[in-house]
Amino acid sequence: MSNGFGIDLTNISWEFCKTRAFLAPTATLIPIYTVCLACFDQFLSTHYNPFFRQKSSIRLAKYLTFTFITLLILHGIPFVIFFDLQPSMTCKNYNVRFGQYYSFVYYPVVVGILPMTIASLFSFLAFRHVRHLVRRQLRITRRRLEQQLTAMVLARAICLGFLMLPYTIYRIYILNVTVDKSQLVLSAINNTLIESVTVTFLYINFAGNFYIFMVISSRYRHQVKHVLVKKFWFRWKYWLRFCIKCGAEDRIAPEIDHSNELPVELE
Repeated sequence: MSNGFGIDLTNISWEFCKTRAFLAPTATLIPIYTVCLACFDQFLSTHYNPFFRQKSSIRLAKYLTFTFITLLILHGIPFVIFFDLQPSMTCKNYNVRFGQYYSFVYYPVVVGILPMTIASLFSFLAFRHVRHLVRRQLRITRRRLEQQLTAMVLARAICLGFLMLPYTIYRIYILNVTVDKSQLVLSAINNTLIESVTVTFLYINFAGNFYIFMVISSRYRHQVKHVLVKKFWFRWKYWLRFCIKCGAEDRIAPEIDHSNELPVELE
């Protein structure tokens, strides 16, 4: 609504201001660090040391996911506390100390450097481990599966870095650059254009998992085809035929009353 109609509910309602202040960082960080956890899990599952390979389990994945989600929810609580609606009717942070964290720690480190470093490091190490899978006595099916999973994780980590970096740089620039009053209009136009481009990349980062995996993994493409064709398409086709058949059986032919017809006498 703020982009289409110029109505920003966060600048009108105190509840919307607090809710958005909490959901924006939390909903942004959870998918980002989920990618980091996937890279770490692939690093463990492809490790040459059996001790580390045994650590790659569903139990550990659930524990780490729950721990990170809890930490990120706790991380979002200060946003609820310090973001507020002041008499200027603008929902933003009015605390100086938290503003410093928001400008110099949150965007550069928490959103930018830290997840990119974790994802890149563990995906690269997993890729190195996969190259040495030939030396280990593994079945060909398991080896191909590990290679495809590592390729998917590595591609996702690369996309995370390339798609998140422009928006992170833009936010750091906006929060730390002071514009001269004589150039406010030109600066606003340029910032709007840059924001549209960087936000588009940001949305692609969150919405592009399916397409990235479709391009990288042949096994993933086969599984998607199996689900779409053999499950959804066949079921929908069977349901459509059943509805047509039921509709044909439920048709009632009109009754013709022959009582008023006069007999025809042959001369």
